[in-house]
Amino acid sequence: MNLVKVKIVAFGDTDGARYADVFQAPDGTTKEIESTMEAYKALGQLNPKNPTLEGHRWVQSYSDHRYNTATGRLEDGMYSEEGANDHYIVKLNGTQFTVDKKLIVKDILDDTEVVALLGIK
Repeated sequence: MNLVKVKIVAFGDTDGARYADVFQAPDGTTKEIESTMEAYKALGQLNPKNPTLEGHRWVQSYSDHRYNTATGRLEDGMYSEEGANDHYIVKLNGTQFTVDKKLIVKDILDDTEVVALLGIK
């Protein structure tokens, strides 16, 4: 599988990283709203005020790395180094996986590895 290598431009839980609140509608669908580092960190204080979105229930808030992509996210078919580790973070079918660096050669992840990661039989 051909992949696109991207770079982390801001690590999660630092200034410039991505912060988001996740809400659930009555029909079960979820909606993600960008947030700020200050609002995210305020949730860790004593008696925090949970984020609100009319007609929705707050599910969670999170911080994540910001990548050099149009959305700032790691999208399907992309991979990135994460610090000085010996692995890459790869996103396939909406899920992030940790993959040994030796398994991606010239932006290609062997199809047998893709099948194994995704649990395809």
